[in-house]
Amino acid sequence: MRDNRDDNYRQNDNRSDSRNTSDLAKIEQEHRHRIEKKAQMTFRSGQFFGFLYNVGILALVYKLITQGSNELALKIFLAHTAFVITIIITAFLGKRKPRGRHQGNRKNYNSNSNNNRNYRK
Repeated sequence: MRDNRDDNYRQNDNRSDSRNTSDLAKIEQEHRHRIEKKAQMTFRSGQFFGFLYNVGILALVYKLITQGSNELALKIFLAHTAFVITIIITAFLGKRKPRGRHQGNRKNYNSNSNNNRNYRK
């Protein structure tokens, strides 16, 4: 004869597992949202301070020009321009879509076409 207590225990155990899985999914989603919010704040603060830096450099160059130090102002402006161009190029190259690891060198074990090429004369 079967014991009903075992069946009830198993049913309750499955329900608690599903609740635990649901709770874990909610916790994971909240964690992901916090990480995304921090990343967004970091990105925005970086843009803000970058803007302040550029305005400061331009103000310095303007002040030097008005004081008659044109050569120094030109050197600072050109160095700053080269710096900004380097940052833009680096950011552009960093956003390229990543390709799979070693796609060109990956062996294809499902096909013998690569092996047949090696034996042709």
